[in-house]
Amino acid sequence: MYIFDKWGLKVWTVLNIVLLFLSINFKVSEVHAETKRNQTTEATSNLSNVNQKIDTKVANSTSSYSATTSKPKQSNVTSSNSKVLSQSSSKISSSSTAKGISGDSSQSNGKTAKNKTATQTTKVKRFSASDITPKHRPTGDPVILFGIWLTSGFSLQPVSDSYEPIYNTVSPLFVDTGLDWLSWLADGGLLASAKYTWYQSDDGGYSWTKFSTDAVPNITSNLPQDMSYQVKVVWTSFLNPFSTTLWSKVSTVHWIPTPKNPTSIRAYVDYPYLMNNLPDKQVDTTHAQVVASPASSTNKSIEWSSSNPDVATVDPLAGKVSAVNGATGTTTISCLWTNYDGSTLSASADVRVGGGLDDQTVHSGLSATFKLLGRITSDAGAESDTSIVWHRIAPDGKDTVVQTSDSGSYTLKSTTMNDNKAKYYAVITIKSGDKTKQVTTNKALLTVIPKPVDIQMDNHVFNITNPDKHNANNTELTGVQVGNHIQYKDTLKNLSTDTASDGDIIYETKINEGDKLNGITLDGLPLEKDEDYTLEDKGGYQLIKFTQGMSISADSSRTIKVDLQVGDEAKTQKQFDFYPSIQYSGQTNRGLIEHIKYASGTVSLKAKDIDFGVQNGLIAKKVYDRTASTNAPNATVDITDNRVEKDPISLTVTQTNPFQNEQGQNENNLLLRLYKQGEATTLIPGEAYNVADFKQGDTAKSVVWDKADGLRLYTDSANVSPGKYHSNLMWTIKNGY
Repeated sequence: MYIFDKWGLKVWTVLNIVLLFLSINFKVSEVHAETKRNQTTEATSNLSNVNQKIDTKVANSTSSYSATTSKPKQSNVTSSNSKVLSQSSSKISSSSTAKGISGDSSQSNGKTAKNKTATQTTKVKRFSASDITPKHRPTGDPVILFGIWLTSGFSLQPVSDSYEPIYNTVSPLFVDTGLDWLSWLADGGLLASAKYTWYQSDDGGYSWTKFSTDAVPNITSNLPQDMSYQVKVVWTSFLNPFSTTLWSKVSTVHWIPTPKNPTSIRAYVDYPYLMNNLPDKQVDTTHAQVVASPASSTNKSIEWSSSNPDVATVDPLAGKVSAVNGATGTTTISCLWTNYDGSTLSASADVRVGGGLDDQTVHSGLSATFKLLGRITSDAGAESDTSIVWHRIAPDGKDTVVQTSDSGSYTLKSTTMNDNKAKYYAVITIKSGDKTKQVTTNKALLTVIPKPVDIQMDNHVFNITNPDKHNANNTELTGVQVGNHIQYKDTLKNLSTDTASDGDIIYETKINEGDKLNGITLDGLPLEKDEDYTLEDKGGYQLIKFTQGMSISADSSRTIKVDLQVGDEAKTQKQFDFYPSIQYSGQTNRGLIEHIKYASGTVSLKAKDIDFGVQNGLIAKKVYDRTASTNAPNATVDITDNRVEKDPISLTVTQTNPFQNEQGQNENNLLLRLYKQGEATTLIPGEAYNVADFKQGDTAKSVVWDKADGLRLYTDSANVSPGKYHSNLMWTIKNGY
């Protein structure tokens, strides 16, 4: 006992000496640190003074052109500097930050350590994600196919950036990992366990230290700083001597002086559909996550909940959502965000749980597509040899293979009522090495609804008297004359292959005012006026309307023909526009608009006045040209030929009287000549001269003369006295040449 006390005293003495030595060194270090900080402050103050001088120059420069907004005579440098900072760039305003450092340093003397920490906030070095060097290269993201893990990895990485207030102990570093299914089997499946080792760095990854082996470590900081974290996860079991090691991505926690409430939050899940039928009793999972705005927001706690835990459960802290095997349905995963001041925000996202396929409902004749749901990562095909076999179970129970490929969907291109109540499912076979795993989806039901009545109208108009005058799709007639026989032909087709109309189709169309209706037929059978249809004068047109509804069988058509004769009143209109229409099942369908363009059956002309301009004396034996208004490309005579039968015609011109001056006296030395291809014919007043001939079948065209052709002015044997001279021309179109 005495010996123990003696040695205990010696140990106690040595420990006190060591503690004294450490205390002295600590104080010396503190003095050096304080001295260094004061030197920094002094240097910063000097820099502030330099900036103030620069800013004063800026302020004086500003006053030179804006005297009304500044005080050039003011000598207070601080005031001038303050004013310029509110207007200048962020680089100049950094002098204000330097002043803040100086002021905080002076206040830190004699204050608590907490105030010293506040002084150092301006010296915090922040790190972006690209600045941080991880302790170890992160493991690649896992490859997952329909809930089957093909490679190991992190299904939930730690949040890349988060913000936490100092002096608070928090646990924001949630991760989740999984093994590829071969390693999972080798490690004993459910017997495998994960061991965590967390590392931290406060210098952007230059150096790392181990600090925790908890799955979710608690962290805290008394200083505003950026601290980076990375975790190593080792999967082991007593059945497998080899372990699987995974490294997370780096997470950086930005420690800030005070909490900051978000203005809004948004919740989402990584994968909104979970499989309920994985082999080997594996459970399909996803993770709910929340994003706050702004990104620098803090929270005291986040709590997750599931509205339907019989479909999927959720870890209240980590947000891990797990499907319930065999369950089918939708659950809402909600997030309750609690701020440090006690206020809360909430957000939610839906998660579906099922067997991988949805039931489909389509109308007959349309396509039906069954698409595999669940998680499929982009490189899943490269990591495995996967085949997908699609099966069809007919309504009578017969099971047949309809597609074998690696496609994640199957499409039945054109459904019929025979496909109603058929079921479809897929068998996914995943091979990795010499191991095989299968996932069989649920049997999705196909419901085919009979296609409703759908009437399409195909309408045309024809001129039976003159069948050549129409456009390509027979919706426009031209050159229609009085007495022509016109026919409408409208075909109504029921596009539904399953459903017949119930006799409610009412047909309407129009004919022009003054036209005579000869009759209407339906599928070649004549209809009776007033009994089957009505004809009502609407002022400007006549309305034809069926009095009884028609029926059209499924996938069948009916044809309506309207025969009429063009009446005299149509000659007063240039064009009649109309379209047929039908009403059925509360809707109206109309056909294409149709046009009937009328022609008078005659040829007409309009001649322009000819002017030879003002001349500086009319010299004998000289030819004078027309002005540009009656030279090409301008027409001298406009001709409109609306004839249906193009018989030969000719155009002549007659000078009705000699040129006369303003006093009515004849000037016989002024003559008109008609030039054709260089040959000239002198016009004798009162006689007709041929200008153009139009052959059988040709449309008469307007007269367009070049400068050297047509009518030109000629002076005969003597000069003509100054003055104005005029004459009259008569242009005539006649049959024959």
